[in-house]
Amino acid sequence: AGAAAAAPGAAAVVGALCFVCSALVAPGHVAHQDYGAVTAGALHGPFAAADELASDLRGAGFEATATPDLVSARWRKLLWNVPFNGLATLLDADTDELLADPAGRALVVALMEEVVAGGRACGAVLGPDDVDRMVALTEAMVPYRPSMALDAAAGRPLEHDAIHGAPVRAAAAAGTVMPRVEQLWLALDLVDRRLRRTTTGAPPATSP
Repeated sequence: AGAAAAAPGAAAVVGALCFVCSALVAPGHVAHQDYGAVTAGALHGPFAAADELASDLRGAGFEATATPDLVSARWRKLLWNVPFNGLATLLDADTDELLADPAGRALVVALMEEVVAGGRACGAVLGPDDVDRMVALTEAMVPYRPSMALDAAAGRPLEHDAIHGAPVRAAAAAGTVMPRVEQLWLALDLVDRRLRRTTTGAPPATSP
């Protein structure tokens, strides 16, 4: 988002985030497993542009909403991506396994709470209710193996710097540390370097 905000024409940029369970199973073949909501928000331009995009998506049959607060929406997405992508990759676990085990659930919630703190430092409107809601949404979804875990299993490079490193850096710049998320990022960095030594060159999967 930082690079996009500084680019010429940024006022015309509309961001969109998906909450969807899907997997790249073959070139050009994505399996849709659960959920599918799209949230659109203008980067700097008028809210009307995001609202128009959401309306077009609804007209095409998608579940779509527009938000005037793209910053909060992006951090809210990280509430899911940070714990579940990272822990599933390191622990070789599906979402249901992570939440069914007391230790796994505690790790998930602790990471989410750090994301809330980091997001709030960066101007996002987040709180404990967002953590509870994200846990409930995950408990209701089909048992799901996040995209980063699928990338690791297939020998593809990870998206850990965008999902874990970027929020750690953003929070640090705003005066807040995220020690658990940072440790998760470093552990994933080790895995990523190992994968890159033997990568197949296949493209990364799309994060949920």
